Amino acid sequence: MNIHYIAGFFDGEGSVYSSIKAKKMQLAISVGSNTDIEVLERIAATLREFDIETRLHLQKTKNGTLAGNLKPVDLDNMLKFLSLIEPFIFIKHHVVMLAKKYLQSRLTDADKFRTNEEKLLLLQINELTYAGRKS
Repeated sequence: MNIHYIAGFFDGEGSVYSSIKAKKMQLAISVGSNTDIEVLERIAATLREFDIETRLHLQKTKNGTLAGNLKPVDLDNMLKFLSLIEPFIFIKHHVVMLAKKYLQSRLTDADKFRTNEEKLLLLQINELTYAGRKS
């Protein structure tokens, strides 16, 4: 398993999305969702080699098949993941750039209130993600 494969997997199966509810705004990243748990486990193992920690969430689908969703564990690991794959991303390149900018700002001083620029970045990510689902 190599970074090119993981970047392609993310470009096709992964997502960057923001949750905007009342006063709570946050960013989330999914490396990918798949019913092939072994592939997700191999991706997680490869990312650990780059000091990127992930968590594999398992759940049953409506038809009873087991599916997994692989996510970086925190903001720092999200940024490391996006920085690693960014040179090889084509479809989600713009949203990855926005997410990196947001994460860099949040990690500079995570205790501060979100700036207007950070809120705008989350709104742009939300719009891009929603537009991608409609197409």
